[in-house]
Amino acid sequence: MTRRDEKKVDAFEMWTYRRILRVSWTDKRSNRWVLDKLGTRMTLRKNIAVRKMQYFGHLVRRGGLEKTLITGAVEGKRRRGRPATSWLQYIHTWTGMTLSTAIRAAESRESWRRLTNATAAQIAPSD
Repeated sequence: MTRRDEKKVDAFEMWTYRRILRVSWTDKRSNRWVLDKLGTRMTLRKNIAVRKMQYFGHLVRRGGLEKTLITGAVEGKRRRGRPATSWLQYIHTWTGMTLSTAIRAAESRESWRRLTNATAAQIAPSD
């Protein structure tokens, strides 16, 4: 996710927490107060990262057209402009692995599950 998307996800999560507590935007309550009142932390971005990694592992093990698309092995030219951030760049950022290493690790369900859990523990929520 881009920095802008992360901010939107965080804002949505705080908005839902405030709705749960029925705290108006005019009330002078900090985000820390809302999180403490609910006894929770901001976890939505972490959950998104974990789900993306799990889905990547699923696609790698399954193979087929989806694997071809996600690995970028499609022929042809892309449109002009800045290249879009791909799933693989996120996987590389979260795990620190190259594409070939990540695919090899994802082919083993147990090792990919361990790696996903370890990576999730490192993804810091933005409290």
